[in-house]
Amino acid sequence: MWSGYRRRSLVETKMNCFKRLGERVTARTFERQVVELHVRVALLNRFSQIGRPQTVPVAAVA
Repeated sequence: MWSGYRRRSLVETKMNCFKRLGERVTARTFERQVVELHVRVALLNRFSQIGRPQTVPVAAVA
């Protein structure tokens, strides 16, 4: 039975990584806060992309 635990675990891991980039938003204006959070998300997405294995289809031998 699929309980969704794995997905929750992955989300919790990503949120932990996000918090390690800084618990607080250092920018003072709303626009700069938005930019700061976008940069953090872009970094996490890039790290995830780097860590994801690349799969390549293998042709069947006849």
